[in-house]
Amino acid sequence: LVFLTLYTLLCSPESGVVLIFLLLPVLSENKLAALSLFVGFSYLLKLLRGKRTFKLNFVCLSVLAFAVSLFIGGVASVTPAESFKTAIILLSLIASYFVTVNTVKTAVWVRRCCSAILLSFGFTLITGLTGKLASAFSGRGVTSLIALLPSDVTSLFSFNSVLTVMC
Repeated sequence: LVFLTLYTLLCSPESGVVLIFLLLPVLSENKLAALSLFVGFSYLLKLLRGKRTFKLNFVCLSVLAFAVSLFIGGVASVTPAESFKTAIILLSLIASYFVTVNTVKTAVWVRRCCSAILLSFGFTLITGLTGKLASAFSGRGVTSLIALLPSDVTSLFSFNSVLTVMC
């Protein structure tokens, strides 16, 4: 299953963008960065073969300037070892912005990305609501859906920030 997924991502970077949106609230920062780098690598392979295009506009140049300043800040900080790791993770996520802008061009792919975002938000919403209801009715035998999730999912910043916005 893993090799089939990797092969699909190599053949279609657009599918990787949809997968990033789908797994956004449940992946840790490191895993999300690794997935973003792999999708970026598959897009780069398609770009080198001439099967995709790359365009920069003013917004992309602004994001690129921010990425350069983030890289310089990670290298030239007081604690470069810690800052560089964080900068690399953030730069890989910024790279996924460029992949998204240059691959998701049709209405069909925009709809797929929106559906993935709504599905992942819906999963987080249902998980958070069952957790709230379970804590409200804890004496009545209701169990939480959050208890069924791995602990590394529920401790994620992205997962908890969606729950905070929701509640």
